Amino acid sequence: MSSLVPFVQIVRPHQDILEGKFTLDVYAADLWRVYKGDAPSEYVDPVIFFQKTHMTHGLNELIKVVEERLEGKGRNSTLQLQTPFGGGKTHSLIALYHKAREWGANVVVLEGTAFDAKDVRLWEEMERQLTGKIEITKGDTSCGKEKLIEILHKNEPVLILMDEVLAYCVKSAGINLGETTLLEQTIVFFQELTQAVASSGRSMLVVTLPSSDMEQYGEKGEEIFQRVSKIFGRMQEIFTPIAEEEISSVIRKRLFQWIDEDKAKIVVNEYVDYLERENLFSKKEDLESYRKKFLNSYPFKPEVIEILYTRWGSYPNFQRTRGVLRLLSQVVYDLKDEKVPFIGLGDFNLKNNRIRRELLEHIGNEYDSVIAHDITLETSGAKKVDTEMGSSYSPYKLGTKVVTCIFMTSFSGKKDSTYKGINIRELKIYTSLPEIQSSVIDDVVNKLREKLFFLSDDGLYFTNEPNLNRMVVITKENITYHEINEEERKIIENSISKDKSISVYIFPQFPRDIPDNKNIKIVITKDTDEKKFREFLEKLGETPRVYRNTLIFLYPDESYRVSFQDYIKTKLAYEKIYKDVNIKLDEKRRKEIEKKLENLKEKEYEELRKYYRNLYLPNGKTIPNLGLATIGKNKLDKEILEFLRSERIIFDKITPNYIEERYLKEEVSTKNLLESFYRTPGNPILLNEDVLKNAIIEGVKIGIFYIKREGKIYEEPTFEDDEVLTKERQDVQVKESATPQIKEEEEVYPPKHQRDVEVENPPYGTSLSSSETLVKKYKKIYLSFNIKNKGNFAYIFRALNELSKNFDDINVHIEISLEKGEIEAKDYEILREGLGQINVEFEKEETE
Repeated sequence: MSSLVPFVQIVRPHQDILEGKFTLDVYAADLWRVYKGDAPSEYVDPVIFFQKTHMTHGLNELIKVVEERLEGKGRNSTLQLQTPFGGGKTHSLIALYHKAREWGANVVVLEGTAFDAKDVRLWEEMERQLTGKIEITKGDTSCGKEKLIEILHKNEPVLILMDEVLAYCVKSAGINLGETTLLEQTIVFFQELTQAVASSGRSMLVVTLPSSDMEQYGEKGEEIFQRVSKIFGRMQEIFTPIAEEEISSVIRKRLFQWIDEDKAKIVVNEYVDYLERENLFSKKEDLESYRKKFLNSYPFKPEVIEILYTRWGSYPNFQRTRGVLRLLSQVVYDLKDEKVPFIGLGDFNLKNNRIRRELLEHIGNEYDSVIAHDITLETSGAKKVDTEMGSSYSPYKLGTKVVTCIFMTSFSGKKDSTYKGINIRELKIYTSLPEIQSSVIDDVVNKLREKLFFLSDDGLYFTNEPNLNRMVVITKENITYHEINEEERKIIENSISKDKSISVYIFPQFPRDIPDNKNIKIVITKDTDEKKFREFLEKLGETPRVYRNTLIFLYPDESYRVSFQDYIKTKLAYEKIYKDVNIKLDEKRRKEIEKKLENLKEKEYEELRKYYRNLYLPNGKTIPNLGLATIGKNKLDKEILEFLRSERIIFDKITPNYIEERYLKEEVSTKNLLESFYRTPGNPILLNEDVLKNAIIEGVKIGIFYIKREGKIYEEPTFEDDEVLTKERQDVQVKESATPQIKEEEEVYPPKHQRDVEVENPPYGTSLSSSETLVKKYKKIYLSFNIKNKGNFAYIFRALNELSKNFDDINVHIEISLEKGEIEAKDYEILREGLGQINVEFEKEETE
């Protein structure tokens, strides 16, 4: 993992941890079981107990005070134990129990959770433990301080250890004793006992009361606590056996046999120096404080102990020191074979059932699914980020590490807690490693935000309520096929222009749904089967379709179906969430959804074009890829039309020569000629009737052919039944409106030297030199023209290429003027260099 050695080479866990044989009750310090002799050996055997106990300053001082009191050297007669973190009280009582017996004192243990208040009276239990019988204290009412003094004097030195007495008091409140209650008598006993031990020079009372977290006792418990505290507060001295800065040492002593402090210091210094290089501490004193804490807590990082005590320890049942020991012993066992140099919050293996259950006991089983979906499953967001970070970071499993750390910092037992997760600087301190830059954690967090379902939208902490990501996923799962289909239709409808020159039909079910007329029709269908296309082309219900050369089918690319439908479901999901009155969205979330919908709307046409990109033509040919959407274009029919025109499939103009060459072997009916364009697949697809009409008019003007109707020559076709197109003028009467005689000096289009030259590309593979019917040939051609339609560029160069096959001496002069746009200089230079490589001679060049 790094140059740092694994922590198991620097510390040695106790054997039961290494072998995985520890039981959780090993850390459940129970004073009553120690007294009874059936506690684990770690507590019953004083030698083992003190071997695994870190003797804090407070604990040493406590033992000294009690010893002096039992020796008759004064000191207060009553002590109350408190810890700021609520941990170590029972452990301290056990230490006193073993020491008192070592000194030869008599020890009384009154443990409130061990007794059934219906059967046990505390004053009777004290006499029984000291004398082996119940005589002078027998009864349901407290016996009075004189009798207590008598018992103490006869058995000095006496140490009375009272633990969990509040639990006993709460139970006693429900037992009526005539006109009084057992609770009232118990409180009287406490008062009498404190006075009795004060009267005895070699007796001492040590009592523990909860310092916080009274919720478990209810309102009645809070009231009782206040009454009991007053009794002991009159004659007590308060001791704190474990200072805050000593907690790490207590934990280490309990979990590890030995620690190589020199090697630990090397690891700690290297890591803290790394934090300094990454500027993660703004103040030098804060950095050095972290270094000191880390040295005291190694192999645990300081925040591990702090978070477990201050946040998790605030849950009533976590029992701070005991809970931390239980949890960390399992973490150490889980990581003993891993090559981690130290243990951070991100190293907690939440797949480990014992570790996970220890946490769920306090935060609730509903978080089991949260952990699974976001952290532990192979399909979880954390695992996806592990992979996305690439091979360089894969050994560190940064997605799992970071999200586990966020999870561990997300909880507190205090309802009004200000603890809400973690900030990004803390996250970097808690999860970064010397071999990676801490800025990588920013990237990890950004990726996690896109994939986690239960990470709060308001900060780096978990909740059991799905975040916006999760709401979207859940909503998407409930979107029906019908909704997808309707939204798909709506998107297509929005992409169709208002131009009526081409008709568009969306998802027709039957051939009869498409009229049989001469208009060009784009049929948008989900079908990809050619048989279905042929059915629409050839049939109109029960009768054949006449105008077959007018149907163009747009159909989807199946490889994009899942992607497009997911886009639609995502769009619909955000819209549903935004409109759902039952979902209470704050202003921040509403703006986030509005922004997301705006982005999805911008991508709408692009996503549509990725999916609908294949064309099927009347002649049975397919165009399998229209290409990506053109920037700035968002009208589907317009883009298809422009594409088909550029590919010379749809024509808005044909030349007179093409008509002469292909159709005028003999005279032909203009009506039949027009009908053939619309009826016969393989013929050019005319944009409209005017395309043929204008070509005929132009041919008549330049004398290529003539329009004959009722024995007369006409300038324009009407496409009536008796109208023909002929190359022979014959002896017919010329209408006054016929083409006038052209004077030699008049300018005529096209110029005489260009006349009869076919400029347009013959469709469907007809080459310029393929006709056997042309008698006249040209040995020299000069062309000069302007191009304003970008879609014609490709054809121009194809025409030049075709012409070059027939001539050896070719000179092409091109003048290009480009305005109303821009191109980066480097891109232009690349294009210009390419032209130079094919020996283009630049005559003039201007750029600005």
